[in-house]
Amino acid sequence: MFLHVVEEKTPSLWDLVPDDDVRSVLQEVQNLQNGLIFITGPYTICNTDLAGALLLEILTNRAAVIYTLEQPQAYSLRHNRSIVVQREVGSDVPDFAEGIADALRIAADVIYIGDIPDTKTAEAALRAVESGRLIIITYPSGGIVAGLISLERYFADPITMRQSLAHTLYGIFSPSPLTTGESPALAMEWLLRDDEITRIIEDGNFTEMEKRIKTTSRLTA
Repeated sequence: MFLHVVEEKTPSLWDLVPDDDVRSVLQEVQNLQNGLIFITGPYTICNTDLAGALLLEILTNRAAVIYTLEQPQAYSLRHNRSIVVQREVGSDVPDFAEGIADALRIAADVIYIGDIPDTKTAEAALRAVESGRLIIITYPSGGIVAGLISLERYFADPITMRQSLAHTLYGIFSPSPLTTGESPALAMEWLLRDDEITRIIEDGNFTEMEKRIKTTSRLTA
């Protein structure tokens, strides 16, 4: 029998992000009313920890309805300034797409989508992004460029996806362990949307982003 433990204590941005510049960028997320935060990389636990820290930042500092959708649920978030609705795929909702539809029905202000496993979810996530809400997505991949290329493959019409992403994206973040010890601190690759990134996304030339990606310290012993 598999027993999944839901963590009670969600790590904060101060726990995870020692780099002042990156932490300042991430703290701005609490002020966003809409847009997309895309967290993607090969370290699933790092992706999840960063998403949890962002949600903690929002619920502590802003009045909103936050809806989380995961499989399985990683952290137990408590109401603060925000109200939190947590749903687990397979237990509370049948799949990610139905969970996203449920979040839109209850008019959630912030929606966290813990994975994009299929085309149905990808299309539902795109509708959520275009609905004018703040959407946080975690998605396992090889990194920023690999994540975008992989996500695009879900869409029969990638141009529609590119147009939406080009005008709703706030930033893409790819976290990794900063040390080999027990510290939860993260190294980070990140990219914020500007006019040049908007053009690159619209053209679908994701590899052009490589030279624009910012990087903090990498893994150390």
